[in-house]
Amino acid sequence: MNKMKINVFASFLALSFAACDYLDVVPEGTSRLENAFSMRTTAYRYLTTCYSYLTSHDNGDAVDITGGDEVWLISDIMFPSLPLQGARYAEGLQTALSPLWNFWPRFYMALRDCNIFLENVGNVPDLPEWERDQWIAEAMVLKAYYHFLLLRQYGPVPIIRESLSISSSVDEVRVKRDKADDVADYAVELIDKALPALPDELYNESNEKGRITRPIALMIKAMIRVTIASPLFSDNGGLFASLHNYDDNTPLISSQYSSEKWALAVSACEEALAACDTIGMELYHYPGNPQYNLSQTILTQMSLRNAMNEKWNSELIWGDTKSRVDALQLLFAPKLRTEWMDYAPMRQYGGPPLKIAEMFYSSNGVPINEDKFWGYSTRYDLRTATTADNLRIRNGSVTARLHFDREARFYAWLGFDNGIWYGQGKYSDSNPNDLYYVQAKAGQPHNVMVQGGSSTGYYVKKWIHFQSVQTAELSYGPVWYVWPLFRLADLYLLYAESLNEAEDSEANRNLAISYLDRVRSRAGLQGVKTAWSNFSTRSNKYETQSGLREIIRQERMIELCFERKRFWDVRRWMTVADLYQIPIQGWNISQKDAADYYRPTTVFEQKFNTRDYFWPIPSSEITGNPNLVQNLGW
Repeated sequence: MNKMKINVFASFLALSFAACDYLDVVPEGTSRLENAFSMRTTAYRYLTTCYSYLTSHDNGDAVDITGGDEVWLISDIMFPSLPLQGARYAEGLQTALSPLWNFWPRFYMALRDCNIFLENVGNVPDLPEWERDQWIAEAMVLKAYYHFLLLRQYGPVPIIRESLSISSSVDEVRVKRDKADDVADYAVELIDKALPALPDELYNESNEKGRITRPIALMIKAMIRVTIASPLFSDNGGLFASLHNYDDNTPLISSQYSSEKWALAVSACEEALAACDTIGMELYHYPGNPQYNLSQTILTQMSLRNAMNEKWNSELIWGDTKSRVDALQLLFAPKLRTEWMDYAPMRQYGGPPLKIAEMFYSSNGVPINEDKFWGYSTRYDLRTATTADNLRIRNGSVTARLHFDREARFYAWLGFDNGIWYGQGKYSDSNPNDLYYVQAKAGQPHNVMVQGGSSTGYYVKKWIHFQSVQTAELSYGPVWYVWPLFRLADLYLLYAESLNEAEDSEANRNLAISYLDRVRSRAGLQGVKTAWSNFSTRSNKYETQSGLREIIRQERMIELCFERKRFWDVRRWMTVADLYQIPIQGWNISQKDAADYYRPTTVFEQKFNTRDYFWPIPSSEITGNPNLVQNLGW
């Protein structure tokens, strides 16, 4: 294991992209292109270039990590001299002149290179036909995915079907935005054409991991179909009716609910599920450690933690090979060893807000504000942990009632004051008092005032591999893993959502619930019907389409928390404005005593406007192409 020390400031710097017009024309017949496709090895390098535009996910300042309400940084206070784009976006500092986290040029450059590859790979003389077909299929899926990423971020965008020749006219170069439905349909069309040439599994996994397979392509297709059927793109009450091209009054975004779109989403999910089943994919479960007789509590937590950070596990559909997720661990892990207390390179100025901690279910598997027996109104009162709380909360410690009697995912994925933190060199759970635990009050090792800590009192345990070890010599050996772009639990939840939205019927609800229960079972929870019938004040919630919709959405936000999903989901559901009305709060981290520390303290009053559903198209692009209409509000 390589030991590393990372400069925290360098790790937080956002990506910078060279300015480049997405319609740069590449002259045909140049020596550069001839060389690129003169033999198999150089053509393969061009294919890897098409992959290279996929963004790395090992970035603590990514907009879908710190740009929403899931993990909070305060950039202008903590980092006044650094361009923390995700944090500044969360604070409402977006502009059209210089957009934060702007991927418009990057993804259009990607489309340009994908088109060049597709138009020239047939000229490679030493490339076997089967391999050429597979490479073409991969490039087509990448092209579909880049169109989807643009659609998700900017809304309706110009479709780039092919490269423009050097003789293209001005009118051909000055493209217009295409309808959102057309962008989605085009992306799906590309994927469908690619499927016959894609393998179910990679032939040489050691050298090819991360390359497109049939399950990956079908998962992308399912995500596209679900996204375009969602309220933002189909059932938005005419919110975007005035967004249209200058020469056409037809809205670029539909405003009507469409059962047909949801039916297509159901079919796409079923295709993806079948492909995953063909290669034997299943939800990950931790096999245990033969050296230790671990309790069921820790075994369940390890199944949940390793579902994300055990590389290439049984439910990983597509992993980001550009992300080793090591810097992120250094930035966000608490200083579990006291020797690290003053170690400046390991700082952490962000943490999940209180509303994320409250999002997780009770131990009965229902929302804490619905649980008849949990005591929601006393959630901020103090309580002393006993041996009954072992392996979750330090025995004898005083903490908030909010931290007791919660579901396993709460303890597996969140760190909190006096919460047990299994692993990091201590793997026997026979004596819970020997395990690490978080100490987050003022003056303690994990407080933000002591050379870094959480700004809210909570830590993202989900990102930290349980075998990543801090040593007394101030070296850190993070066990790296690939960031899960898509995993099987994600697909199960997309399928449940699609079934519920496609048809208001008991049969669809029952099938949707069966997939929710698969995800809940790994977390040690009872099924939806049993949990709500026995413990919820809304005992029949799952019997209606609207009630089950709430359950599905909360299940998805819990299961996929901190995986860069919530930021996009709450936008496509159009629930983001309501969620952002809940202020960013944490504990009173400047206090030493429990009675003073456990007081909800507002960190930031977040805002959300209609214009924030989509990024502004950069002003430079609007100036260069007068046919491009700007997104509303920018």
